Amino acid sequence: MTPLILIPGAGASSRMGEKDKLLEQVDGLPLIARQARVALATGLPVVVTIPAGNLPRATALTLVAHQNLSVLVIEQPENGLSESIRQGAQAAARYDGMIIVLADLPELEPDDLIHFASEVAKKPDTVTRATDETGGKGHPVFVPHSHLSKAEGLSGDRGLAELLENDAPRRILLRAAKATTDLDTPEEWQNWRAGYTGGRY
Repeated sequence: MTPLILIPGAGASSRMGEKDKLLEQVDGLPLIARQARVALATGLPVVVTIPAGNLPRATALTLVAHQNLSVLVIEQPENGLSESIRQGAQAAARYDGMIIVLADLPELEPDDLIHFASEVAKKPDTVTRATDETGGKGHPVFVPHSHLSKAEGLSGDRGLAELLENDAPRRILLRAAKATTDLDTPEEWQNWRAGYTGGRY
């Protein structure tokens, strides 16, 4: 089974002020590049979306250039997360579904994504979602091939919320809060860094 990994990286990072959270350094790389490297460690094809004209994010991804990595430029990023998911679903049409990995999960590591992908392979026709140790709903999320047409019809910033609500996804536990730790403000980044001891990358 070969799903496509999609990393939606076309968001505006609007709560960061003048900073771009996807360029925050984590484990020695800009976050968007780190997430691409984590995804590439699975051996699966990876697509990262970026907004048109965002040279810093495009440049960051050159740090992890790989034959399995493609960059998809989103011409209308103002349409929200769903625009990345919609175009990602089109790119995934020739694969066995799509694993969506948010670009701002700084604690996600290769072992977590490899575990998730291996569990997905056991039930490749089932919508699947990662949770943290408290049961909190997070990412990655797997959309099987049979559901890609639904993903192509999404709109706005709700992303896959509607699809996940309607399909009662199977849940896969990831360690600690790796599935749910996302950081949207400078204050959240500062607090997180105070307790982060570093990962593999």
